[in-house]
Amino acid sequence: KNGSALRVVRRAVLHSRGGASTASMTGPDARHIAVLYFKDLSPDSSLGYLADGLTEALIDRLATVPQLTVLSRDAVAPYRHSNAPRDSIAGALGVGSLVTGSVEPAGDRTRVTVRLVDGGSGSDIENRTIELPSANALALRDSAASVVASFLRHRLGEEVSLRESRAGTKVVGAWILYERAERARKDALDVRGKSRAEAMQLDERGDSLAALAERADPKWSEPIILRGWLAYDQTSLATEPQGQRADLEAAIAQANRALERNPSDAEALHMRGRSRYRLWLQNLIPDAAQRDKLLNEARADLEQAVKIDPNLANAWYALSHVDYAFNDRVAAALDAERSYGADAFLRYQDNNVSQLFQTHYDLEQFPNAQRWCDEGARRFPKDFRFTICQVQMMMTPWAKPNPARAWALAYRTDTLAADQPDSLLNSRVVRIFVAGALARAGLADSARHVLLANRATRDQDPDQKLAIREAAVRVILGDQDEAVRLIRSYVLANPTHTFDTSTSMDWWWRPLRDNPKFQSVTAPPH
Repeated sequence: KNGSALRVVRRAVLHSRGGASTASMTGPDARHIAVLYFKDLSPDSSLGYLADGLTEALIDRLATVPQLTVLSRDAVAPYRHSNAPRDSIAGALGVGSLVTGSVEPAGDRTRVTVRLVDGGSGSDIENRTIELPSANALALRDSAASVVASFLRHRLGEEVSLRESRAGTKVVGAWILYERAERARKDALDVRGKSRAEAMQLDERGDSLAALAERADPKWSEPIILRGWLAYDQTSLATEPQGQRADLEAAIAQANRALERNPSDAEALHMRGRSRYRLWLQNLIPDAAQRDKLLNEARADLEQAVKIDPNLANAWYALSHVDYAFNDRVAAALDAERSYGADAFLRYQDNNVSQLFQTHYDLEQFPNAQRWCDEGARRFPKDFRFTICQVQMMMTPWAKPNPARAWALAYRTDTLAADQPDSLLNSRVVRIFVAGALARAGLADSARHVLLANRATRDQDPDQKLAIREAAVRVILGDQDEAVRLIRSYVLANPTHTFDTSTSMDWWWRPLRDNPKFQSVTAPPH
């Protein structure tokens, strides 16, 4: 199987849901709604799980109403802790109405306050407070949904019918435990880049709570799937390959348990497919035949998941990466487009836009690649990938190289990526692309100087990611012998990687096609 040697692997993203699109000719339609995460006003922050659970139940239930367009939970997640003006949030999300709320204790009862907010002005249209016994969390959830329905009838002048909750359980205790487990997972993801120990502790707590939720309602599959995602998350925290393999195999085992109950569970198929792909991608299975089988199974899982639920945006995204592994660049681009279209407000849309850039770049569809790179820079100005891609475009024969701008983008990348674990690697990658821009501009000596200054030792770059990028620039410079030497170094470090030397070979290697030394390095083993 062949993957692009120059592409940066995008990590997993979380599952999200979205409603159908409803546009207004004069501005955001009032039926285009965002339910913001409710605030926990308890003195000890003990009702956070209930605030999150109420919010997500409202999103799920309102999303079933055909007359409404309801943003997914992932679309509103970036505003969980925001103190921005409500009209500013509505404008950023492109909605005509907001639903906000809070949860707080009131003696032996729980008080839920819900507000319907006009998106244009940020002012309350109407608000309602509900107090119910604290022991009946599911009744609280359902009553809050009914209140929002009455708000919408008043606001929109039409009858809105809410369907039954899709929570899947009527056991109050199971639902509370599940929501607490979900909250622990979110908190773990928030601290993952800051404290590995704290993230691991939160993941373990989430798994314990999900296990208790499953025990409270053995017929409910959602806790099993959540335990699988928690195991998947742990992979990025494991420091040894065997620990990563154990976490991914645990995720697959949880997916299998969920699929035993319901073979058509799209989210379980998505989780199993993504876990199988990551197990293959990280080269954690040494046997070649088993690796091929794993990749084929990952593709089959993801294809089945999106067949069952075409709106499962993150399964389309994962499938796009699997397409790459099969060297099917056209399918990778199409599936990335499907992922983007499935949920235009995807929380990890930055990853998806980056994938769309890379697929079009590899297909030599340079105007489209530039469009997606510019889109990423506009929407995610603090994401260093969208400064790097601007420099990467200057390596192409389509774009006009601008050395001064390339250097300015490199310095900006240093600033944006300063807190990333691979900040030094990213700094060198963008400078190698600067060398490519210099080479395209005819400044060969300067390009070679930059390349030599940004080499790394084997310890610093064990996978030879810098070497393979330098090789591409050496091809532009006409330094074919040096390019082949660097490619050989990459192949030795990545023995499972193969190069496609057919008519569909990567465009940056094409000048080497008739080079006997290149052919000897890239020939498949007999």
